[in-house]
Amino acid sequence: MKKELADLRADVLKMRADQSAVTTRLAALETARAEPRKEAAPSKPTDRPDLAVVRLAPDAEGAEPGAAPAGTSAEALVAAAEEALAKKTCDDVVPKLQAFRAADPEHPLADVVTYLLGECLFAKGDLAAARAAYEAVAQLAYGTRTPDALSRLVEIHTKQGDRARADKVKESLLATYPSSEAASKWKRK
Repeated sequence: MKKELADLRADVLKMRADQSAVTTRLAALETARAEPRKEAAPSKPTDRPDLAVVRLAPDAEGAEPGAAPAGTSAEALVAAAEEALAKKTCDDVVPKLQAFRAADPEHPLADVVTYLLGECLFAKGDLAAARAAYEAVAQLAYGTRTPDALSRLVEIHTKQGDRARADKVKESLLATYPSSEAASKWKRK
């Protein structure tokens, strides 16, 4: 039963990712169809490849403070958050994670973005806000970071002195995700 549930979760995650890719492709095709056709300009040989530019931060002019930059992909935001966590400099990325989460709560990477938000808040010592983020991850049906979020919830409840709640979350983690790395951490304790 648990394996079937895990398989279904994986299938749902894959379908959401596929749907996101199809939606992106459809938008690109519709845009291309709407643009007038231009004659192809003769190509100039060059040594430099034509690469797309990815913005990780908004321009200083006219950008709303804390807003996720327009066109920022979830992948770029996840990379920026992971880098900020590694450098222990989460202050700038927290508002962007919050804005992205609020703007697209159904995104296939919403669990990862929300989990990283929790990690940043946890690192800053804001346990109440981190707990809310981890609880949001745990509520997602397709969350790939759910075991990690549950593990953090055990830590938070323990730090806050709520041993009964910590034990309840730990039991849930061990029962639902027994083969996860997060569960193995608590099996040893």
